[in-house]
Parts: sequence; C-alpha cells; structure tokens
Amino acid sequence: PRLYQRLKGVAQDSATLVVDGGDALGSDPLSRWDGGKLAWELMRESGYAAVVAGNHEFDYGLDTLKVRVGSGPALLGANIGVADQGPPLAPYLLVERGGLRLALIGLTAPGVQRIINTRRNHGLQIADPKAALRQALDSLKGRADLTIALVHMDEEDAVQLAAQFPEVPLFIAGGFKQPAQKGGGTCQRRLANGTSLFTTPGPGFLGRIEVSWARQADGVALLACRAELIKLDSTVAEDPLVAVRVVSQAAQFALARSEVIGWASEQITDTPQLVADLIRAHAGSEVGVVNL
Repeated sequence: PRLYQRLKGVAQDSATLVVDGGDALGSDPLSRWDGGKLAWELMRESGYAAVVAGNHEFDYGLDTLKVRVGSGPALLGANIGVADQGPPLAPYLLVERGGLRLALIGLTAPGVQRIINTRRNHGLQIADPKAALRQALDSLKGRADLTIALVHMDEEDAVQLAAQFPEVPLFIAGGFKQPAQKGGGTCQRRLANGTSLFTTPGPGFLGRIEVSWARQADGVALLACRAELIKLDSTVAEDPLVAVRVVSQAAQFALARSEVIGWASEQITDTPQLVADLIRAHAGSEVGVVNL
C-alpha cells in the first residue's frame, strides 16, 4: 500500500518511467497464494510500464504467466523462449517520456533456468543475453533516442554485459542473488565505456534515478544519472483502498492455511522428517527431501 501510494502520483508524470528489475510476483507467501494476481493488478494500477522476467515470475508456470502478460505492465524477456513455440514474452518496449523515445530491453540471467520449476515451465529456454541484446539493438536501429536495459542477474554479470555494450547508456539490474542489496542500499557504477549501472533495492525501498540528457548532432547523450533510495516506512502513508484489498487477501490466506488436514496420534518431535515422510507417501517416492 505504501509503494502504491508513492507511485500512483508520479507515474502520471509524462517525464517519469516506472520499471521493475524482476521477481515482482514472488516469493511472498501472500503473492504465491493467488499466483501473483493481486500483485500484478496493483502494479498495473500504480503505473508500471515494464518488468523484466525474474525467476519468481515463473513460480506459477508458463500458463499463468501468459495470463498475466495479457494485462498490465509489459513483461520483457528478449532471451527467453519456449521449445517448438514462439517467444512467450516481448523482447522490448518502446515508450515516450519527457520528449524522448525510449527502448526498454529485458534480459534474464541464464542461471535462472536452473532454479525454476521445469514441470510448470516445460520447454523454457534462456539464451545468451549478449546475443539477445545484440539482436534487439539491431532491430531497434533508428527507432529510439535512448536504450535502457532491464536485467535480472547478479551485479557482476550485469557489469560484464554492460561493459560490452557502450551503446546502451543505462542498465538497471535487479533480483537474482543479490544478498548485499536486500533490505537497503542502492548501487551505482559508472563504467569506463560511459555506461551507468544501477542495482535495484530490496523490499521496503523504492529506487529513484534522475537522468539529465541533451540532444547532440549524432543523437541524444546522457549528461548525468543521480540515484536516491526512498524508504517505504511509516512516514509514507498507505493507500487506504489498497490496504483493504491486501488485508482482505491476507485474511483469506490465513483461513486457507488454518484448514485442518489431519491429526497426529502422538507428539511431533521432528517436523522436517514428518514432512519428508508425507512427501514420500503422497508422491509414491522412495526419497523425500525438505530444504530449510
């Protein structure tokens, strides 16, 4: 509700662009409970323009993801494909803000493929982001004043990618294995080739990037990029209607998780072992594994 309240005003500004670095639909249990439906609705209503696909966007499977793509912000994935099918996501989005034609290109780390549910995402393929970015740039020639890459990957992987593409002046990286960024701190790097790289903040924060630009004979140049971190604490008012929707969903979630599914005849002293036994019995498997 606080993020919604903060965004719904600024998103209407013709010079403001609201984007997300991935994992927008998870892994919060409340979002997982309805397959990210409410989260996606609120992102649409608060003015998000684009989201790059992160690993949690695939938590609910490709079929659910296709439903989300049909309404709301553009979900981008230039290097994401499905075997024997066309690309499930748009590679880029063209928008106009503040008198500039902007191209937003979404790229996801190949390592995401190792941690998603392959049964729910059958045939999903994540290709080399370098090749996908080059292909997207070739198809965008002459169609945009500035290009912004939204990437869901480690900061170091994003640095290596940005270093090879000086024609992309701004990279925004988020989500994938960034423990140092969870809970605070936004990071900006200025590469030797002139590209600026920002890593997005963790939950409870909103990152803001202010860009200054100028038109030159050979196109548009970025003059400066300045970042600030906005903490979404009690000093930021909640949108009351959104708060009611979230509380209502939380109540339904609490009711569902309180449903009794069985009774134990003796005291449970090893809960993980019990869960593993239940997995084995339910799935007919020889081994049940439970993580922390």
